[in-house]
Amino acid sequence: MAALYDLFRTPQPKGEEKVRYHARSVVTGKMSTQDLVRTIARRNAFKEGLVTGVLIALEEAVRDALAEGKSVQLDGIGAFRISAKSPSVRDRHEIRAESIEFKGVVYQADKKLLKKLYRMKKNR
Repeated sequence: MAALYDLFRTPQPKGEEKVRYHARSVVTGKMSTQDLVRTIARRNAFKEGLVTGVLIALEEAVRDALAEGKSVQLDGIGAFRISAKSPSVRDRHEIRAESIEFKGVVYQADKKLLKKLYRMKKNR
């Protein structure tokens, strides 16, 4: 397995003469849920319907746990938690539940996953 990268010109401050470059990973495609189901089924001799059912159950369980304010840790994959946003206030008593909004889901990769990715070959 090798990760693809390409070099891109780094934006420079006005008046800076030196040209600099930096590497960025290149996305070569997208793996859909159905592609993931087929891959898992093929690698583990599971029926695709079973894998689909497990992924649907996983999505529901993760969604419910996040909605309950829990973080979800998937060993070898990472942790998920929700984040919120609200207006800035000077006093804690100024915040109302109505002013707090869901912002998104924060993902933090598992250390095992990161180690494997760090060791991955790089190709240009």
